[in-house]
Amino acid sequence: MLLANQGSGVVLLIGMTLLLGLTNGFSSFANQAELYLQTSVAGIAVASGLLRTSMYLGAIGSSSLIAIAFGATATDAGFHTLAWIQLAIGAMMVALTVVDRSVPAVGTEH
Repeated sequence: MLLANQGSGVVLLIGMTLLLGLTNGFSSFANQAELYLQTSVAGIAVASGLLRTSMYLGAIGSSSLIAIAFGATATDAGFHTLAWIQLAIGAMMVALTVVDRSVPAVGTEH
């Protein structure tokens, strides 16, 4: 996203769309599959409702970020601001995952 501007070619835009779309699709599928694996039969309805609620809150948050970054019109500067915000959020998520003691180390048995 940091490389894109109003003069970017269609290939770059299609590539970004594919990359972002695939990761979004796979993460939604993975989150739902993990929900079914980690939740008891008795708690599946509540867990599904909480998953959907968190997805809606994420959509509201991302819409708000888009509005803040772009304002009244979409510009290259707003698009790059959005890219930096996403990069910062991604770095925070990686940092939280690294320090989370409940995440098992690679190669450990359950």
